[in-house]
This record gives sequence, C-alpha cells and structure tokens, in this order.
Amino acid sequence: MVKRVKSYISVKESDIEKLPNASDIIDRSQKYLTKRLNDELGENSYILAAPTGVSAVLINGKTLHSVFNIPPRYKDFKPLTGEKARCLTNSLSKVKFLVIDEYSMIGCKTLAMVSRRCKEAVGNNNEDFGGLNVILFGDVKQLPQVKDRALYKKVLMNNLNMEGKSIIMAFDGAYILNQCHRQNDARFLQLLDNLSNCTVTPDDYKLLTTRFTSEISQEEQQYDALHLFSTKEDVKKFNLIDLTTGDYCPTVKISSRNNCAIAANLSEAEGLQKDLYLAKGAKIMLRSNLWVEKKLVNGSIGNVYDILYAEENFPSVVLCQFPEYDGPSIIPGKNIIPIKAALKAWTDEKSGMKCTRYQFPIALAYACTIHKSQGMTIDKVVVDIGELEFALGLTYVAISRVRSLSEIAINPHWKN
Repeated sequence: MVKRVKSYISVKESDIEKLPNASDIIDRSQKYLTKRLNDELGENSYILAAPTGVSAVLINGKTLHSVFNIPPRYKDFKPLTGEKARCLTNSLSKVKFLVIDEYSMIGCKTLAMVSRRCKEAVGNNNEDFGGLNVILFGDVKQLPQVKDRALYKKVLMNNLNMEGKSIIMAFDGAYILNQCHRQNDARFLQLLDNLSNCTVTPDDYKLLTTRFTSEISQEEQQYDALHLFSTKEDVKKFNLIDLTTGDYCPTVKISSRNNCAIAANLSEAEGLQKDLYLAKGAKIMLRSNLWVEKKLVNGSIGNVYDILYAEENFPSVVLCQFPEYDGPSIIPGKNIIPIKAALKAWTDEKSGMKCTRYQFPIALAYACTIHKSQGMTIDKVVVDIGELEFALGLTYVAISRVRSLSEIAINPHWKN
C-alpha cells in the first residue's frame, strides 16, 4: 500500500491502479499508512471514514454518513444541491485517498452511494469514486450490514445494489495481515480462525466448553460484564431484569412522544425506544453520533449521573457520564454531559404516513446485541448465541470481542 502512495507521486494519475483492497488490517497498519500519507501528500490528502461511530473513533476518523451526507434510508438518497453540495466539494478538494475501515459492515448500496458522492464532489462521472484512490480495511468474515446487500453476495435487481457489486469487483488487490494485535493467545487465535472459516474441530468445541457458565468458577462468572445476545428481545429482557434487581432506586419510565398510532406502536424507531427505563447509576449506551471527534458516538457506554425535570413529567435532560468522552464536562473532571431528547422523523413504508418520535437517544447497556458489539474491543463479556446461529459470522464476532479466552463466559444453549 505504501508503494502505491509513493507511486501516486511519481506517475501520472491516469497510470495509477486506483483501487487497492486491504483485508483484515487493523489499527497499527492504519496508523502507519496514514502517517505515510501525511508525509508524502499532506494532512488534507486523505479521509479516514468508517460505517459506525464506534469504528470511526478507533481510527480517529469520521462516519461515512457524515462525510458524504448519506441518509439513513436508501430511498431518500439523491444528488446534493446548494450549500450541501458546495461543502462536500470543498471538503474533498485536496483529497487523493479515501481510507474506509470495517468495510464488511458496508453493503452494495452504501458503497454505491459513497462512489456517487465522490463523483459529485470531484466532477468525474467516468470512474468509480470520481477517480479517487480507495483503500478498504476490515475482516469480511464478520457480520454483514443488516439493511443492505453484503458485498460478497449475488445482487438483486436494484440499481444501487448492482452498481455497488460492480464497484467491489473492480478492486484489484488484497493485502493480508498475518499477525493479529487484539489477541495474542495462539490457541485462542486458532479457535477464532476456525470459527471464521466454519472449520470448528472437536478440540475447538472442547476449548469452548471450558468457558461455559456451568463450568467456570464463581469468581469467573463475570456478573458485571457486558452480556451479548443475538436478539433485541433477549437484550431488552436482560436489561430490565438487571435494572430492577440492582441497587437502583427509584427507577423511572420515560415514555416517548409520538405523532401517530403507527409510531406509538413501535418498540423502537430510528434508534429511539418507545419506553425508556432509567435510574441514577444505571449503565447506558448512547444511540446517536453526537460528537464523533470527542468520542460521543452511537455505541458509547456510560452511566446515568442524574435525571433533571422541569414542571412536566417528561425530563428536561439526562446527565450522563461517559469515561471515554474527552470534551468539556459540566462538572469539571467527571466527563458528564447533558443529553437532551431527540426528534426523529420517518415515513411508514406501508401507509406512507409521516411519523415522528421524541425520546432520549440512550438505552440500558447491561446487554446489547452481537451486531451492535461489532467493532468493539471489550474487557469482559458473557455470550448467549441462542439456540440457532441465524446470521453468518454471529458466533465469530461474539467470541472475538475479547483479547483472551479468560475474558469470556458462554451460556451453553448448544451443550447437548
């Protein structure tokens, strides 16, 4: 990859192989690459981006959706005009390289939309990404994007899907990192490799059984660890049980405000919950990218410091403490910020009705889905896959969130 950066300087743009693809490269390689880009082309010569706030924070980058003004719903995608178009053009005016992390979480439609935005900004409609050099980082064996077509799947008859598939097929090179820096236990690494390739052996299974909750000691049960479930329903149940059986008093119920019955009946809409249960000290997760540069992103985990009311029953603000947040705090040195309720709008696909919901963009975080954990490195986890692995890569992603096997406990649905 570094050779390609150097070649950019020494040859004409028309002679460059535009589309290198880096598979399974992680933080250390990214930092080295971006340093070389800085040295060779300058700090404004590239953009670091990722599909989620959590993954963007890890590379000190931005989310793809914020960089390229991509709407949450694909059907709302259209060419930019006016001030938005001008801002995008200016932001890419000196850019030569686009570096995207966690590309397994990007589907065909998203890739096509990013390419179209690059074409808009650069003014070159004849080449993918407007002729920009694009480098993809990630592990394709992880979970694919939920609401998009995986890059490795056969495409459906949809313009964006077909365009995205054509783009990924044009990538001309792959670089494999042979050393993993998250885990350094050779046996654990072999287990993860076998899980990712669907080649699990009896010895692998035997190793996993040593971490069954029924087999580990009382001291290793990890009651305070983040629990990972495969379904939202299991997450919801566990979070409520943990809140109501803990030392949290009083517990408050914050009901969302909706403009119609369709919106009111949804348990979750646009990341906002219908009914939010909170208490002082409760463990929570932020559900919106509020300030990516200061590590306030969708997936940030913290706790409730206080809940403030005016005269109404609906709180004015929830004071939250996020350990990783590095911006200004309303109480110096405590990483506390006020979270206000957010208003989200969408169109119901069946009825065509315009729906809105007003709720705080947070959720209890004693547990989260395995999909939500993708991209995270977690100190301790308890994994509950369920009785059936319903998505490709589900078990692999869950088990690989930790650095060593001793940091995980497994609820053994498949024991028998």
